[in-house]
Amino acid sequence: MVENQYNVQRVDPIGLFVLLLTMLLILSRKRAYVYMGIAIVIAFLPGSQRIVIGSLDFPFIRIAVIVGFIRCVIYQEAKIRAWALPDTLVLVWVLWSSATQFLVYGRIDASITRFGFAIDAAGMYFLARFLVRSRQDVIDLFKMASIVAICSAPFFLIESQTGRNIFSQLGGVPEYSLVRNGRLRCQGPFSHPIMAGLFWAMWLPSVVSMAVALKRDRILWILGCTAILIIVYATASSTPVMAVILGIGTLMLYPGRKWLSVAVWCGLFAAAGLHLVMAKGVHHVLARINIVSGSTGWHRYYLMDEAINHFGEWFLIGTKSTAHWGLGLSDVTNQFVLEATKGGLIGMVVFTAILILVMRANGSASIHSQDRAVSLINWGFFAGLIAMTFSFIGVSLFGAAISGYFLFQGTAMSYAQLSTVPDRRKVRARGQVQRTGRDEAALRGRRIKGIGGVRSARRPT
Repeated sequence: MVENQYNVQRVDPIGLFVLLLTMLLILSRKRAYVYMGIAIVIAFLPGSQRIVIGSLDFPFIRIAVIVGFIRCVIYQEAKIRAWALPDTLVLVWVLWSSATQFLVYGRIDASITRFGFAIDAAGMYFLARFLVRSRQDVIDLFKMASIVAICSAPFFLIESQTGRNIFSQLGGVPEYSLVRNGRLRCQGPFSHPIMAGLFWAMWLPSVVSMAVALKRDRILWILGCTAILIIVYATASSTPVMAVILGIGTLMLYPGRKWLSVAVWCGLFAAAGLHLVMAKGVHHVLARINIVSGSTGWHRYYLMDEAINHFGEWFLIGTKSTAHWGLGLSDVTNQFVLEATKGGLIGMVVFTAILILVMRANGSASIHSQDRAVSLINWGFFAGLIAMTFSFIGVSLFGAAISGYFLFQGTAMSYAQLSTVPDRRKVRARGQVQRTGRDEAALRGRRIKGIGGVRSARRPT
C-alpha cells in the first residue's frame, strides 16, 4: 500500500468495502440498483482510490466501468437501441486523443495513460447508452442521484462548519478544507471544490424538471434540489454558482423553446460582432466575472488569449505544455483549450461536436414532443448541458467529474432517442381504437350490402 496525500495509490478498507458493495449493486438484475452503485462510486469514493497490479492502474471508477460492462454482457444488454453520430464521435475522441499523446511525447506509456483516462469517461457514456433502455430508467437514475445528493449534503455541511474533510480518512483529499478570502471551500471526496460543485450543478436542472413534470416522488425531487444547492454553496466557487444560474435560467426559458434556433443564431452573430468591435475580444468578458470573491476570471481570459496567440503550436496534434505561454498558464482552466492541447484542433472539434449534437437532440425532442413531461425533462437535459458548455470556458474537468459528465451525456442522448419513440401503451390503445373503428365500418358495410341485395332481389325484372 503506497500512500501520498494528493496522488494516492491506496486501498482503504472502508473504500474497498464500499467498492465491493457497489460491485454487487452493479451486478444486480434490477437496473435501478446499478444506477445507485455508479452514483456511489462517483460521489462518495475519492478518485485516488485505486488498485495497482504491476504497471496496470485500476482506479475504482475504472473498476466500476469494467464491472458494468460485464453486467451488460451477462444480461445481454450490451447494445445500443439506435447508434447515433455522438456514439461514433466518442470513440473517435478516445482513439485520437490517445494517438496524439504518443505523437507528442514519443512514448507509448503517455498514450496508454491518456487511453485509460478516456476509457473512464467514454466507458461511463456507453454504460448509460446500454443501461438506459426506457424512460423509467432515466427517472430511476435521477432518483438514485437525488438520494446520493441528499446523503452527501450533510458531509459538506459538516466540512463547512469544521473545516475538516471527513473523506480525507480514505486518502487522496486534504484533511483541512481550502480557504480563499476567508471562506472555506468544501470538496468532499472530489479532487477540487469546483469539481464537486460543478458535478452536482450539472444535474440540478434535470432534477427540477422532474419535480415539475412528475407528480410522484415530488418530495424526493425537492429534497434532491435542496441538497444540490447546499453542496454548491459549500464549495464557495464561482463556476458552479454560474452553472446553477445558467441551468435554472435556461430551464425557465422552456415556454419559448420553439425559438431556440433563432436564439442560437442571434447569440452567435452577437458574439461575432462583439469580438470584432472589442479591443481585447469577446472573451475579455471573462476577466470581469467575479461572482465569488477571489475568482480568477482574468486568468481564464489570459489563457484563452494566449491559446489563440499560440494556435500554430497546438492546432495539429496538441502540445506538451502551456507553461511557457505565460505566468500560471500551466494550469489549463478551460476544457476546450485542454482538448486542444491534448488532441489539437481535431480533438477540440470532436469533443465540442459531441456536446452540441447531444444538446441538439434534447432540444429537438423537447420542441417536438407532444407529451409535456417528456418535453420538459428533455429541456432539463438541455439546460444542464448549456450550463456545462459555458462552465467549460472557465474550468477543465478532472477526476470523478469527467466520468460523471459523460454519464450525464450518455443518459441525455438515450432519453432524447427514447422521446421519439411513442409510449407502447398509447400505441396499443390507438391501435385498438383503429381496429375497432375498422371492424364497425366493415360490419356496417356488410349490413348495407345485404339489405341492398334483398331489395334488388325483390325488384321485378
